[in-house]
Amino acid sequence: MTATAWDRLFHAYGPATDTPEHLAALSGGDEDEIDDALDHLDGAVLHQGTIWTATPAAVAEVAARLADPAAAATAQAGMLQWLGWAMDAARQSDPGAEPVPEPAEADVDAFLRASAAEDEEAWSSPVVELLMRRAVVDVRALAPQVAAAASPLLDHPAPDVRREAVAALGAATALLGEGAQAPAVSALTDLVAASADRDEKAARVLAVRDGGGDTSPWLTDPDPAVRACAALGERGPAGSAELVAALRDPAACDAWFTERPPQLGRHVRLVLLGELLEREDVSLDQMLPALTAMIAAGGAFTVDSDVAPILRRTFPEVVFTPGVRPEPAPAWSAAQCAVVAALVANEATWAPGNGNAVLARMQVGLPDDRAAAAALLAERQR
Repeated sequence: MTATAWDRLFHAYGPATDTPEHLAALSGGDEDEIDDALDHLDGAVLHQGTIWTATPAAVAEVAARLADPAAAATAQAGMLQWLGWAMDAARQSDPGAEPVPEPAEADVDAFLRASAAEDEEAWSSPVVELLMRRAVVDVRALAPQVAAAASPLLDHPAPDVRREAVAALGAATALLGEGAQAPAVSALTDLVAASADRDEKAARVLAVRDGGGDTSPWLTDPDPAVRACAALGERGPAGSAELVAALRDPAACDAWFTERPPQLGRHVRLVLLGELLEREDVSLDQMLPALTAMIAAGGAFTVDSDVAPILRRTFPEVVFTPGVRPEPAPAWSAAQCAVVAALVANEATWAPGNGNAVLARMQVGLPDDRAAAAALLAERQR
């Protein structure tokens, strides 16, 4: 870590000169300092999933510290979780055309001086884009190091370390070269076969998915939670049918796990719904049982994640201009009517002060008044 010029690197809040102290704390025994260090990595070095120039060096350092036999299990779990997030961010970030040009040192120096002087115009310099693009490439290149650091912890005695290790390994495997990816996926597949615990088996299936492996063998697993996780990685008809089947009972989906797999970052039902709605080859009629069940189970605080995307998928023909309520679709299919009927029936989504619900209806031309929506539905059903 001493060889890294942290003063020439930056994170979301400026020069990364504060990062080494936090990294060192990860190998200490002070739980508060460990928590602060993990918060720093998440909130500054990988702020909102953005890769900064300090991120590659931090990834390398965290991966190295995982091998420290003195590291506490809580620190290891947190480090693995963060490494998995970093791998996911690198996979989802577009570095543009490669190879990314090396910026001139003089330009980098000029940017760093301007940034240190809090010159806001410094961030409009072309050198910033090059530095950020190179950071993405550099994090991707660290995938083998992350995979190597996570692998020995797959059989750690602490369940949370095992969970985060398999998630980090899956995320890193997605970025490995073709030659290294196949054996990594094979090893993950073997882990699934050795699983007896639902939570762990589901996390391992998701790691196979993340690594680019085939999850279809588990679409026939006797456990519905495992089948649903397999369906997230299988985009064919069988996988989509399993998603629909699972979402017929949204509450059951959310009750599956004692410890939700790390790869499922929110309510299970919302993850499954999001994946289903993205599948353009699945018709509205085919997904209807899932959509009506999800609307019926929806509450005031999840409208952005259930009702809103369902309505947009239900009425793709309605074009929305921000601030302008469009006309509702002139003719509704039976499936469209069924979705609106489910919406009208759920009182929880009609609170007048719920701005997200108002916007969700506005985007597809539905009225804000529940009785008016019911009247419109009756008219379209004639």
